[in-house]
Amino acid sequence: MLFGIRYSFYILSAISSFVLFFILHQRGKIVFEVLGYINPNWKNNSWCRFFEAIIFAILGALLATVFVQPSNEQQAIFAGMGWTGLFNAISAKEENIEKK
Repeated sequence: MLFGIRYSFYILSAISSFVLFFILHQRGKIVFEVLGYINPNWKNNSWCRFFEAIIFAILGALLATVFVQPSNEQQAIFAGMGWTGLFNAISAKEENIEKK
């Protein structure tokens, strides 16, 4: 247990966040982009996108489960998806502001 939450909840949250990250990526939406800022040549690299997804899923699992405090497996899965959806909504809002 970490912060009073079972490890399996972190894992389920990370997996659901990871899967939704790539579903959104397939649809052409960029959810999380950090490594491209470190080295602009990595921006279109598929390995870069994979490592960003791993970083995003780990951070998301920690934050989502600590804030949501899931009590069962379904809540842990939706906490990970909610983290990804929240981040996607924030990044979409920023894109709309930049276009104006």
